[in-house]
Amino acid sequence: QFNNKLQKSFLLFFIKLKLFLFMRLLNQFLLICFFTSTLTLNTDIWLGEDHQSGFIGLSAETNVLYWLFRSKSNKSSDPLIIWLSGFSCSSLLPVFLESGPYRINKDLTLSLNPYSWNLQSNIIYLEQPTDIYTYMVLLLNELPEYKNRKIYLGGDAWWGKYIANYASYLNSRRNS
Repeated sequence: QFNNKLQKSFLLFFIKLKLFLFMRLLNQFLLICFFTSTLTLNTDIWLGEDHQSGFIGLSAETNVLYWLFRSKSNKSSDPLIIWLSGFSCSSLLPVFLESGPYRINKDLTLSLNPYSWNLQSNIIYLEQPTDIYTYMVLLLNELPEYKNRKIYLGGDAWWGKYIANYASYLNSRRNS
């Protein structure tokens, strides 16, 4: 029982602070997992997923991280989804917590997500591009097998406000 609004506000503040710190810690964990996956390991920590990751250089100072998961259905003809997460969190979070191929178990091992979007599509999770058009041109030059496919943009949080505008702009540029 809380006796006054101040106690309730204080508790709510600490709950929000713990959630914020948890998300920051999870971001760090995911980045560590991502970068250590490039090391030679005796086990396949990525559970046999057909994936590719890298950086696309937008300028001499700016590189954008992407992580592609190829379709388990028909990777040579299935569409491409490009996923952008909100400005305050990593686009790698959905790889493990939402639409991606993995779930994090209680013992911090990975298991496959039976509802992953890469069951029927190729999906790229990309980190916070500042110039989406230039990024798309460079990305499709890096991955030319996706140039003539259906491409869908998706996003959450703040990206949800901008996705329709970006999709319209990219579509007009693609057709010209």
